[in-house]
Amino acid sequence: MLVNISPGSRAFLFGEYMSKKCKIVNLHGSEIVFKELNVSDVRNLLSIKPVDYIDALILEDITLSELAFMAGMLVDDLLHATSSDLDMLCIAAKEVNPLFFGIRDRLGKLVERVQ
Repeated sequence: MLVNISPGSRAFLFGEYMSKKCKIVNLHGSEIVFKELNVSDVRNLLSIKPVDYIDALILEDITLSELAFMAGMLVDDLLHATSSDLDMLCIAAKEVNPLFFGIRDRLGKLVERVQ
C-alpha cells in the first residue's frame, strides 16, 4: 500500500520534516513504514558503514544497515528475516526512494571508471 500524506498531517514524521510519500508493509504482524527521504537523509544514509560482511553483501543493491535505516529499524530487527522478507522490504524501499538507488548505481559506475 502506497500512502500519500498531506503536508499538514501529523500522521507521519521522520526527522524534522513531513514526508509526502510512504509505503507500509507487514512483516510478521508488524507494520514497517518506509518513508520518503530528504536530501539530508540520503547523505546520512550514504555515510552508514556496514556492520560486517553479511550486512554489506546479503542484498544486491543496498546494505542491511541502509535498509534498516530506511525502515526506521535496527539491523538487529532484521536478523531473523528470510530471503523473501528482505526482498519484500527492498521492493518497498525502492518504490518510495528510487532517488537513493539511482545515486548508489551512479556512484558504483563512477568507482568502476576510476579504477
